[in-house]
Amino acid sequence: MNKKKITISLSVIAVVAAIVISGTTAFFSDTETSAGNVFQAGGLNLLIKDITHLYDGDSENAPVFTKSGFSFELDDIKPLDEGTITYKLENEENEAYLCARVKDANENPGSNDEALKSMLNFKFSDLSGTFPHEFSEWSKWVSLGTMPAATEQSYSVNYCFGIYENGECVLDDIDYNPAQKGKAVIDIEFYAVQTRNNDGFTCEGMNPPLYTILSSDDHGDASQNYADASIVDTLTLGEGDWKITGTGAANLGGDATAFNCGLRVADTGSGTDYKMLGKVNPAMGHETGRVGFGVVGSLTVENGSQDVDLVCYGGGNLPFEHNLVAISDNGIILSSGDHGTTATGYATASPIETLTLGEGSWKITGTGAVSLTGDATALNCGIRTDDNLLLSKQNSAVGSETGRVGFSVVGAITVTEDTDVHLVCYGGGALPFEQNFVAISDNGIILSSSDHGDASGSYASASAVQTLTLGEGDWKITGTGAANLGGDATAFNCGLRVVDTGSGTGYKMLGKVNPAVGNETGRVGFSVVGSLTVAAGETEDVDLVCYGGGNAPFEHNLVAIGGSAN
Repeated sequence: MNKKKITISLSVIAVVAAIVISGTTAFFSDTETSAGNVFQAGGLNLLIKDITHLYDGDSENAPVFTKSGFSFELDDIKPLDEGTITYKLENEENEAYLCARVKDANENPGSNDEALKSMLNFKFSDLSGTFPHEFSEWSKWVSLGTMPAATEQSYSVNYCFGIYENGECVLDDIDYNPAQKGKAVIDIEFYAVQTRNNDGFTCEGMNPPLYTILSSDDHGDASQNYADASIVDTLTLGEGDWKITGTGAANLGGDATAFNCGLRVADTGSGTDYKMLGKVNPAMGHETGRVGFGVVGSLTVENGSQDVDLVCYGGGNLPFEHNLVAISDNGIILSSGDHGTTATGYATASPIETLTLGEGSWKITGTGAVSLTGDATALNCGIRTDDNLLLSKQNSAVGSETGRVGFSVVGAITVTEDTDVHLVCYGGGALPFEQNFVAISDNGIILSSSDHGDASGSYASASAVQTLTLGEGDWKITGTGAANLGGDATAFNCGLRVVDTGSGTGYKMLGKVNPAVGNETGRVGFSVVGSLTVAAGETEDVDLVCYGGGNAPFEHNLVAIGGSAN
């Protein structure tokens, strides 16, 4: 398919075919050859011929426009400044669909740069309206129509230091001072692709998928301890709907304060100046040993950006292993930089589950439960590639412990070709008896391991702790929480349950975890993940259910992300 971005040249390919028809040598024959037939590939070459600027205001007080080749600098821009950048393009050879976008190109932005970026809006004439802000890309591809062959045409990009309302540039109800001395570096990209034999092409089809993010309404009560808690990891989220997952492990020091972790954001409109997106309290006071945790939450950012902190307090020590991952409704995946260091044990550990990831950016979650046998080797689980790149790891039990422990690990990776990622565990005396492995990509693909745990009648009759109603699409669901164990003879079990009228039991489990055996006391945290495809026009209720352990979870959260490409 002939296609062209302005920054890419296209090679012309010639194919020469000689067609020969011949008979056998046993009979009279004759040969005629049509020789030297040439198939010459056509080309598509899009060129920028000129660039100009028109300020919509008093020209004597206009920003300073400086052109260098086919780039420009607009200096001394102020709130309510607006204008038009016009490009003259030439399409040399074949009729083409023409697409355009404005893309963030500032590789090392400061806080004032980020502020300015969040306050600038762009549109192409009247074709698209205001561009949606994204964290890593400013805009989505929009169509500029078709461009005939061998023609020159002009296309305009409008900018507004403010917001567009009914086509007019106006000030938003925000403080513009943080943008002072800021610098926005942008690429304005034009993309052309042949129209012939390409009826199904749309510019919008090149955009990342749109996701829907749902969350239960119970994120746990806030407390002053969370306001004062130490920050373990931070991610800065741009505009959009986000799902955030934090995991880690800590050594408990027998401190009188129970161990607590959560996802915290600033909330200047509240009495506490912060709010919790999710929290988990996986250990009570005076406990020693090691504990792993997982916490999930969701957040909508409407203007600018928002920091989300993974915070922990109590327990005597902060987590020594931790990871924080977020995925937005426009397909952006962010991950904290701490994925743990590679260790020999992870390199030689046998995969428990494997997923093959295609090209794209991926978020991966693995959860499970293990029975510890008092083996002197600590239990370690992580996500590993074939070349021993460790995306995440968790050391959820020290040596010589017995009983049962649940684990959860999350990681993110961008790949350019098919890549295997493995859920691996070693130590602890036994491999996980329950596990699930899920990956979701920036192009809307959801992969899940085939082992979601065996169903049992107890799950069918278990009370729902949380419920989400999912519409059509591919979904990834994560449930987390914590419960006080009452020494009940029944082991503590949690899972994701959906109705399945075609099965013998009338339900199926998308994922399950059994983080405690019977007769245990104390506190346990849990996390469980699963995936589900809901058919067009249908809805499906997904329940987070728990049974056993003497008490239902007192903290819990259920988050789902799903959708389809634009």
